[in-house]
Amino acid sequence: SVHCPSVVVHAGAPWSAANRATSSPRASGTAVCAITRRSATATATVDTGGVVTGVAVGSATITATFGGVMASATVTVTPARLVSIEIAPSSPTVAVGRTTTLTATGTYTDGSLRNVSDQAGWTSSVPPVADVGAGGVVTGVAVGSTMISAAVGTVRATVTLNVTAAELVSLV
Repeated sequence: SVHCPSVVVHAGAPWSAANRATSSPRASGTAVCAITRRSATATATVDTGGVVTGVAVGSATITATFGGVMASATVTVTPARLVSIEIAPSSPTVAVGRTTTLTATGTYTDGSLRNVSDQAGWTSSVPPVADVGAGGVVTGVAVGSTMISAAVGTVRATVTLNVTAAELVSLV
């Protein structure tokens, strides 16, 4: 018999079906899974090497054929997963008493980029130097440096923020 395991992949993330399909009793060769049925919109693709890539959220049935014997399994494609965050600007500076806004951009398994500034939890490693609030709004408190981090779940990015002396903004 041939067994092609059910899998869960994130949209845009590849999973190799080659060498994961197994035969019993063991025989030489590789059983390769292939998409045999899908919904009206493409849910997943399988290349000639047996790599399954999630295209859209949903499910598809894959089959493995080995020595004339076939087996089926379901591939479930879940929403794209956040894999990294980048904070801009990468070397921010703010004067004491002034504010600046940092932007957190997330990269997802499907290659898309999304602004995650409002979803991120923001922290300052030295709050007496700079305070950071929702949406990445940073206020300079005292001259110095601090690490500003943005985190969404377990994905985190950090930049060093320099706080400079207060600026002269007007003369009366």
